[in-house]
Amino acid sequence: MMQQIKQLGEQLLGIWKQLGLNQRIIVATAGVGVFGALMGIAYWSGQSEYSLLYGNLSLKEADNIQSQLESRSIPYKIGSRGNSILVPSGQVHSTRIYLAGKGLPSNSDKVGLEIFDRPSFGLSNMQQQVNHTRAIQGELAKTIARMDGVEAADVMVVMPENTLFVDEQSQASASVFLKTSGPAKLGEEQVRAIQHFVANAVEGLGTEDVTVTNSRGELLSQEQDRDADAFLSDQQLESLRNLEAYLSRKAEEMLTIVLGPGNAIVRVSAEINRDTVTTSDITYDEDPVQRSSTQTTDRTQTPNPSLLSTNATATASSATITTVDSTTMDNEFAVGSTTADTIQVAGGIKKVTAAVFVAKKEKKDSAGTVTYIPREPVEL
Repeated sequence: MMQQIKQLGEQLLGIWKQLGLNQRIIVATAGVGVFGALMGIAYWSGQSEYSLLYGNLSLKEADNIQSQLESRSIPYKIGSRGNSILVPSGQVHSTRIYLAGKGLPSNSDKVGLEIFDRPSFGLSNMQQQVNHTRAIQGELAKTIARMDGVEAADVMVVMPENTLFVDEQSQASASVFLKTSGPAKLGEEQVRAIQHFVANAVEGLGTEDVTVTNSRGELLSQEQDRDADAFLSDQQLESLRNLEAYLSRKAEEMLTIVLGPGNAIVRVSAEINRDTVTTSDITYDEDPVQRSSTQTTDRTQTPNPSLLSTNATATASSATITTVDSTTMDNEFAVGSTTADTIQVAGGIKKVTAAVFVAKKEKKDSAGTVTYIPREPVEL
């Protein structure tokens, strides 16, 4: 075996001596590269693969988790942004169970309903009310922070004081401050969901009284103007906007065919009927119809006065009796009628106004200079 290795070494040495200088440099460089690659593979194969333990952590939470990992000698890495911690893939679940037993992470530094776990003996009604408001704010903030696209959230709720007079009762209000993850804004559906979520969690709070802003100082919630559109619901307002956009697009498409692309801009404002009207029309027949007929006969008997005067000794009972019969006929007539109920539901178009911007005509001269001339009144 040793003899074979010695022969192989002599053969390689002979080949090496036959190589020129450039060839020797190439072979040496390739050998060093192969050796380095093998060493790198051996190094990386010995390293553990790290996976995300927790992300979107505050600096306080990251410090607490780091201290717990160091106390258990668990290897970890800090993410590039400093708000995430990675541990070896095989220890992710066990580490999360261990940290959960330590109450980490606390999801945020907000105090929620756990504030009532502390003894509340000796607290005044004012202090208990403040703690109740803080608990609501903390729970809302922690829940909103778990939504997609939201990194952190703060909620401030203003609860009105209970008074004996209803007229003096103020309206509850709330403000939501969001720190979004990434440059993209939250969609209108997400913002409305946050408004409805906060409004339904606080007694006496309406969605229009919830303001949502982000960390860039932009107002995300749409303030409703105190005009006719303020009385529309979200679905009705969205339907109105879709109708106006549809009519504007149809008008622009028609003008684009005539004037060319980019030469006309149309904006349409529509007014819809928001009232549901029920109309009842009653029509009576011209000829009445006899429904029933009733005949009544009355009989009256009276003594003959002439006989009573000539025979004074005769009694009234023996006098001749005169009988009178009277007949009454009652006919009942009815007038036929037809009732038609018409219900006009809300949502019909009441009025449409449009604003149209038309560009001037483009004219080129022989030199290629472009000028713009007004359009003819007939064309407009």
